[in-house]
Amino acid sequence: MVVSNTSPLNYLVQIGAVDLLRDLHGEIHIPRMVIAELLDPAAPQSVREWAGNPPDWLIVHEDVAIAESGLDHLHQGEAAAISWAMRHAATLLLIDDLDGRVAARDAGLTVMGTLGVIDAAAVQGLTSFHQTLAALLVTNFRAAPKLVEALEQRHGGGSP
Repeated sequence: MVVSNTSPLNYLVQIGAVDLLRDLHGEIHIPRMVIAELLDPAAPQSVREWAGNPPDWLIVHEDVAIAESGLDHLHQGEAAAISWAMRHAATLLLIDDLDGRVAARDAGLTVMGTLGVIDAAAVQGLTSFHQTLAALLVTNFRAAPKLVEALEQRHGGGSP
């Protein structure tokens, strides 16, 4: 079972690549708090529209209690996704935020970020890594330059 936080969904919707999640994993599970964040008025319009009518492969669940989880230093969506993934023994948690990734790993979860999704999809021939990366980098997505460079080299060098 794959669980997602807000960020990977947000960015993949913005660049028109969210169906890569379905192609890679079939179903994606999220707590209701993630939908609430995607519907936030500050979210891009395309993200709000997508979240308002999510595809059938996005399974929305009721939130689990996070008050005693030790995750109160994280954003609500991150804490909810980690808590839900822990409670339901997820095989993978999609999350970008460094603090959230550390907390999830500390809780024994396997994590992957938006770049990891694009990398995995490109390896399986589902997308062009360089074109998808180029689209991602014109959003407000942030990643360590060394990570981006390493992935570009893995996929045969620089630009699309």
